[in-house]
Amino acid sequence: MILGICDSVEVLKTMKIVKTVINAIKIIVPIILIITSMITFVKAIPDGDNKKAMQAFTKKAIAAIVIFLVPTFVGLIFKLVDQNKIYYSCIENATKEGINSAYVRIANDYLDIAATSLNEYDYQKAVIAIKDVDDVTQQNALINKASKIKNIYELKKEIEELTQNYDPNKAKELYNKVNFISDANIRNQLLKMLESAGGGKPLSVTAGMRLKTYNGTKYYEVIPDGATTKMPLVIYLVGGNPHSSFANPDGVIKKNQPTKTVLAGTAYKYQKFIYIYPDYTADNTGSFKKIKEVIDHVVKEYEIDEEHIILTGVSNGAVATFWLAYNNPNYFSAVVPMCGPAYGYTVLSNEIDSKARSMVGTPLWTLTAGRGDFGNYEYKSKQLIQKIHQISPNSKALYACKADEFKKVLTSELGRSPASVPSIGIYQHCTIMAYYGVPEFWEWMLKQ
Repeated sequence: MILGICDSVEVLKTMKIVKTVINAIKIIVPIILIITSMITFVKAIPDGDNKKAMQAFTKKAIAAIVIFLVPTFVGLIFKLVDQNKIYYSCIENATKEGINSAYVRIANDYLDIAATSLNEYDYQKAVIAIKDVDDVTQQNALINKASKIKNIYELKKEIEELTQNYDPNKAKELYNKVNFISDANIRNQLLKMLESAGGGKPLSVTAGMRLKTYNGTKYYEVIPDGATTKMPLVIYLVGGNPHSSFANPDGVIKKNQPTKTVLAGTAYKYQKFIYIYPDYTADNTGSFKKIKEVIDHVVKEYEIDEEHIILTGVSNGAVATFWLAYNNPNYFSAVVPMCGPAYGYTVLSNEIDSKARSMVGTPLWTLTAGRGDFGNYEYKSKQLIQKIHQISPNSKALYACKADEFKKVLTSELGRSPASVPSIGIYQHCTIMAYYGVPEFWEWMLKQ
């Protein structure tokens, strides 16, 4: 605490004034004493009392010498007693150079704090402290140091803005800038921020759609421009006969919702997810397990953000979607089955209860075409949702059919109305796939 006091600029300035006053006293008072003693001595000469005059002169001369030397003796004694200079530094550093050094030290301390916190308030305090430094060379060195910290601070602001409006190309640009930072702690801090913004390490993979195979299972993947690690994954399961889709990618896959919106880049304002379209056999649990193997492979291969794995499917794909969700509780961040039954005709009441329990904690939004779907899918979806809410009232289990219901759910979930929802003339099986063309629908999925 005492060291802190003696290093204080205000204390040093006060001590400098005190030193100036003491030095003035030790010089001026002796001079006054000597002058007055000489005047007394000269006045005494005509009276012939030289002895008395000399005594008076001698006393004042001794007093002048003592006054002149007292501060020096006190300083010597102080120095001997205070060998560690804990207290003496207050006097010793009370100079112009000492005060300047204190300003330099304060500016450096603030700069070190700003370099760690990357906080604008800390940075501005450092800038103010730099202005008080008198030495031009030292001030320029501090300005240079502050400039580097400012660049890092502004880089942090760009990353924070990226979190609000993600752009994969911007993420890649920022990642390259961050990698040039020499300080490992700051570099790692900003890299973590980038990852949380959805902009991890750039993937060395070409953007576009390609057919791949894992452990005998085919799947299409769509990689966006500027893809990075820590991106969400969207899995889409087609209905009908999935194998026919893989036999005709240009005629079926690329023209099929939602793939065409993903390929067009209109699925979301900033398409910040990797998308896969797996092959499978309808109504075959063994094939459903293969889908999960593909998902696990892609998650590992691209270091997917495991907090954001979205599963959606239509018709037979909805059946597979429900099965995967039931059998992998809390694995998917959002489950969106469309135009498919939540369970088969032979499912018993206790089995429905079990399925509902497996969905507690997983955001579920099931959509059907109402009576336009086969097998009363609307009833089954609503029954499942009702069961989930009975088990856990706070669970997110949603349902929508017609455009006004769909719009109402989105508005409630996002806090704003979607810009546009397609008008569907006749609600028949799979006609509501048109909802995949609504960007806010994708936004909801990615926000879960």
